[in-house]
Order: sequence, then C-alpha cells, then structure tokens
Amino acid sequence: MTPSVSASNDCADVTALKDSLETLDQVDPLADGTDALKAAITDVKSSLDAAAASASATLQPQVDDVKTAFASLQTAVTGLTADNLTQKAPEIKLALTDLGTATKALSTSITDNCATS
Repeated sequence: MTPSVSASNDCADVTALKDSLETLDQVDPLADGTDALKAAITDVKSSLDAAAASASATLQPQVDDVKTAFASLQTAVTGLTADNLTQKAPEIKLALTDLGTATKALSTSITDNCATS
C-alpha cells in the first residue's frame, strides 16, 4: 500500500504515540521511581488522545489496541506508591507486556502505511 499525502497528520500523531510508548518502555520503576513511571504514562495519555482523534481508518485498529492495553496499565498503576510498588509490580509488568505487543503492531502498521521523511 502506498502511503497517502493526506495521511501525514495521522502518521505524525501515531508516530509520536509510538515514540512516547517506547520512552515508557525504557522506564524502570524500581530504579527510576514511581514519579518517572507516572510522568511517562501522562505523556503516553496525551499522545494517545491525539492519535486516537486523528488516526486514519487504516491505523485506527492498532491505535485502539494500544488504547485497550494502555487502559489496563492505567488500572494497574492506580494508587501506585513507592510503598506498594513491589506488590503491584506483577500486574504492572503484565500490562506493560501487553502494551509492548500492541506497540509492536502499531510500529509495523506505521512502517507499512506512513511515508518516512
């Protein structure tokens, strides 16, 4: 499929989402702290909102998958503190794994559907 010129806006927003997801993936809550994790999650939320609003029909299914996986992560980190991080770690790790799978599919879709500059 040839990327369309009109898709540039949605591709930019979806690429920004992918970049924020990759940054989130690099956060180590035990080493970086819960504030770093929460900040990365806030960045993803902002990027996700923009991507969801602008994604083309071609990219929307992958954005929706990321949205679903991200909702699970948000649930997992609800009430997260330094004191309960160890207790919540397995649920957070599972949510991050699911989000990573959705991010890979999104990345593939971007490669297949968005022109690189």
